[in-house]
Amino acid sequence: MAAAGRVERRLTELGLELPQAPVPVGNYLPAVQAGRLVFTSGQTARINGVRRHVGVVGQEVSEADAYLSARDAMLNCLACVKQAVGSLDRVELVVEVG
Repeated sequence: MAAAGRVERRLTELGLELPQAPVPVGNYLPAVQAGRLVFTSGQTARINGVRRHVGVVGQEVSEADAYLSARDAMLNCLACVKQAVGSLDRVELVVEVG
């Protein structure tokens, strides 16, 4: 495996770790590069196949756990981007998160 770049070292400093890029469970590509842009889709809060925080926020899931769930989805997104471009250090700008 390639050495961790600056972005991954910073994630480690923050106590975060990129999961393996998730395998799509539908008919889509998790990340596609078009020129200098990378588009991702279908990212969920499953880390290595396990969804840790499930339920309605404020009922079965606390706001703190909902935050962790959103963080898990973003880590998956970053893992897919890394898989598509080779290193997160190549990312210059995030245009939109939805």
